[in-house]
Amino acid sequence: MTSYPTTGDPTRFVGYSKEARDRIKEETIDAILARVPAADLPRMQEILRPPPDSNEIVVIAAHSDEETARLLGVLHSLAAIDVQEARAASRARPRTRSIGVAIGLVQTLKPDTVRVRVIRRPPRDYETYILLRESDATQSDFAIGIRIAKEMHTRLGRSIDREIVQDFDPTTTDLTPYADLPMPGEVLPPHDELRQSPLQDVPGIGMMRGIFRGILLPPLPDEAE
Repeated sequence: MTSYPTTGDPTRFVGYSKEARDRIKEETIDAILARVPAADLPRMQEILRPPPDSNEIVVIAAHSDEETARLLGVLHSLAAIDVQEARAASRARPRTRSIGVAIGLVQTLKPDTVRVRVIRRPPRDYETYILLRESDATQSDFAIGIRIAKEMHTRLGRSIDREIVQDFDPTTTDLTPYADLPMPGEVLPPHDELRQSPLQDVPGIGMMRGIFRGILLPPLPDEAE
């Protein structure tokens, strides 16, 4: 039995709008189904118009009917254009990178006016600590710590060669970047996950109750492509 390849030519549809390609696709599927023997029709319908929750991908590389093979080639060409556009859109989307931070409650922060301390240790993104005072830590302190950590990593890049410490002290810090947050904010309740976390001894910091969080950052310049 002779088999005809279903190889398409995506260049045929370069410049066509998505709406035009979708219309051609539906017309082509209808034309294929009209040529399929009745016994094979249900299976071909499943292949060409799969249900939304289907994970099955079937590629028909050849067909015994020359016209059906040609029509299948049209579908392959349209699919290739869709894949190319999806890849281009994915490359155009802003990429992000994630870092891990430890958010901890400590007994004291000195001086007493400091509400948040962010410590970043070399060499890379792996050791960043956001420290809050256990006795009066608030939701706003938590949010401010996350913002400072994001800004620190964005400004300093992927690697540092020394420990960096940045404090948030409302008596000396410019509060403009935090104007959307209530000051001092609502104190973390006793049932908060952070207050319920176990005590641990962290070198260079001491005893703290801590949780680990991942935060998203914009890509660094060398990661933007």
